[in-house]
Amino acid sequence: MSTETGDRTGPRASVSAAATRAAGALQRWPWWLQVGVLYAVSRLVSACIFMAAALHQGPNPWFPSKPDYWNFINIWDARWYGRIVTEGYPSVLPTDDAGNVQENAWAFYPLFPALARALSGLTGLNPAASLTIIAMVSGLAAALAVYS
Repeated sequence: MSTETGDRTGPRASVSAAATRAAGALQRWPWWLQVGVLYAVSRLVSACIFMAAALHQGPNPWFPSKPDYWNFINIWDARWYGRIVTEGYPSVLPTDDAGNVQENAWAFYPLFPALARALSGLTGLNPAASLTIIAMVSGLAAALAVYS
């Protein structure tokens, strides 16, 4: 509600005041922390979107309908990177009966899986976890670099 002087009262005013205080507190944080928190929140929002999308995923060549989160996000290129971490690149390009080169790991650059393999070797993490950590840290580094 508003009074004759334009002052707000009630829940809306409380939310507005809390938002103003929160914005003021955030502005006092160092820039790199602000960017880091925004990046983390964006990753959480993306994860929620992917989880919701997974509920609507139909059957595909890799998983049945409605896969869990980890299988859903591994439907795309992450699957190839995981194979590169565990199996490496093929020594011979796979071909069909007509001699056409088939899908294979050589379509993907080696730095990302090499870093994940090193992280897995150092920590004992599985390839999916290592790839996720490398991707998240790289994304944060990119966000910090772009902002600065």
